[in-house]
Amino acid sequence: MARLQFASHVHVCFTEQQAILLDLRRDEYLGLSLRDSGVLAQALEVGNTAADGTSSASAEHELAARLASQGLIARPGDHAAITRSHHPPRRRPRHSLAEQYIDRGTPITMGEICAVLTASLLANVDLRIRSLDSIVTRVRQRKSRLPADRHHASAPDMAALQSRVSVFMRLYTLLFGARGTCISSSLALSNYLARHRLAHCWVFGVAVRPFIAHCWLQCGDVVLNDSVGHARKFTPILSV
Repeated sequence: MARLQFASHVHVCFTEQQAILLDLRRDEYLGLSLRDSGVLAQALEVGNTAADGTSSASAEHELAARLASQGLIARPGDHAAITRSHHPPRRRPRHSLAEQYIDRGTPITMGEICAVLTASLLANVDLRIRSLDSIVTRVRQRKSRLPADRHHASAPDMAALQSRVSVFMRLYTLLFGARGTCISSSLALSNYLARHRLAHCWVFGVAVRPFIAHCWLQCGDVVLNDSVGHARKFTPILSV
């Protein structure tokens, strides 16, 4: 039996209630039914708390066909199963720069003001004219040119992150107040940190009942622009 993979623009995660798919090209999330979540969990051989019972090969083929019809599977076919091609990040947040560190002693230069403005404007323009798939691809390419992200940042890296994140948050709040969304502020911070060649991950997460999508930046187990308690409410579905 041929094995199918999710398309490169599709990512999946399992919450306690159901499976959630993120389609970057359509900029949308898809929640599977309880039954389909169970079928998918068994097909991908992951721990399943979303449904009980066992799924048959025919149920897996039926689900694969429906996912293929929506362009979510790489190679559609009548007798194909599903394999997992993208694994959500597994670094559980333990610390937060936003909660633990506010450096009001670092001088803010005109250059830093311009850098934050540029990073923020670029993020807003990208989110208006480009698909999420295109933005994520560009961020991945940019990240490949940065120092490799570590499970635990070294002391010099963390000190630099602390300083830059503090400067960004102070200026971003001053310039834009609380108007920014999590995606616009996170992308803006990512642009700013990339300018300073500081490694980080852009994490997307979901919560259900009610459904909420969220994103934040993280380095190892340190959240950069959110609280630990808030970030832990979401199941990661994508890490860039």
